[in-house]
Amino acid sequence: MAYLGLMAWFAAALPGRKWLARIMVVLIIMGGILEILQAFTGRDPGWFDWFLDSSGVLLGATWPRIWLAHLHHYLISPDVSST
Repeated sequence: MAYLGLMAWFAAALPGRKWLARIMVVLIIMGGILEILQAFTGRDPGWFDWFLDSSGVLLGATWPRIWLAHLHHYLISPDVSST
């Protein structure tokens, strides 16, 4: 959830695909590095955890764009069913 929230915040705050792709790569690499470092702290590192972190990044990159598009459509488009 942390990676989803962090990526969603960046996706909503920074327009442009150039920045979005770079931030996605950085967060995915950061998740992998943190999983490796967990082995040195007594916690269990796991590939599945890294997969879930990466999935959160990918979902966080797409979700705000879809949500903001729906919100924009709702706020800008006239409601023809109420007339």
